[in-house]
Amino acid sequence: MSVFFEVAPFDPPPSVLLVGPESACAELESLLSTVDCQPLRVNSCAGALEALREQPIPVVITETELPDGSWRKLLAQFRDLEDPPNLVVTSSDGSMLAEVLLTGAFDLLEKPAQPDCLSRMLKVGCVRWSRRKESRIARQRGAARRLAAGFSFQEWEDDQSN
Repeated sequence: MSVFFEVAPFDPPPSVLLVGPESACAELESLLSTVDCQPLRVNSCAGALEALREQPIPVVITETELPDGSWRKLLAQFRDLEDPPNLVVTSSDGSMLAEVLLTGAFDLLEKPAQPDCLSRMLKVGCVRWSRRKESRIARQRGAARRLAAGFSFQEWEDDQSN
């Protein structure tokens, strides 16, 4: 018995960033037209970072090799972002799954991509990103309340250790 959770449609539909040459992304763009999302496409690591600085994007789908780096470079650059996206790596080599997951990417999408797999991956990635963002905002609000109440971070740490 498999257990999957249903996710209500997002309002507004989330943006999904495809990173890679147009020829490699054409199939995914076609599949994404059947999923409730707003696909964007860039060619490079630099283009991906620029797009992510302009707007929040919960899921980035990338080719393994890019003109100015690879999926590993993208993943390293995402760590500096306030709300890093979930990185999905596309490859026809399914044996990359362990490496992709152990390195910290969200998932591996095997080529040719299956619509139901892509849809499920996007939904879970968007929910995961939203929850991480909500958690970060809640932590920031808690810290702001403690500071407003006159607690210093050191006093709070001392209180926690007792």
